Amino acid sequence: MIYVDCDSTLILYDGTHDPVTGAKGWRPNDHLVWCLNWYLEMYPQGVTVWSGGGSAYAAQRARDAGLTQPPRYFTRSKAPALVTPWDVVIDDELEFKTPAQIHLTPEEAIIWFLTVGLTPAW
Repeated sequence: MIYVDCDSTLILYDGTHDPVTGAKGWRPNDHLVWCLNWYLEMYPQGVTVWSGGGSAYAAQRARDAGLTQPPRYFTRSKAPALVTPWDVVIDDELEFKTPAQIHLTPEEAIIWFLTVGLTPAW
């Protein structure tokens, strides 16, 4: 399972981020979204998106970012209980602790997808 954080990972902000009001000033992390969509074609239940803003917020932002399959969503506080050591966590905050042995920044995740051959080169 691949677990992906929402803010500053799946979607990127240009400095005007207001998570409470949902202010404009964000854009999809296009390369990461592309990699996840390709992965979801092979493993339709293989991605979970989380957010500190809750599962409804994570679902909306995943749709806004362009994820084509409906992955699972949950509130970030549930992550330590749901993530296993065999999962991959993609999060801009590497200090967020989960049982996963692979924690990647968004940039590292794109390289990881390409390196392990999970996606064709774009």
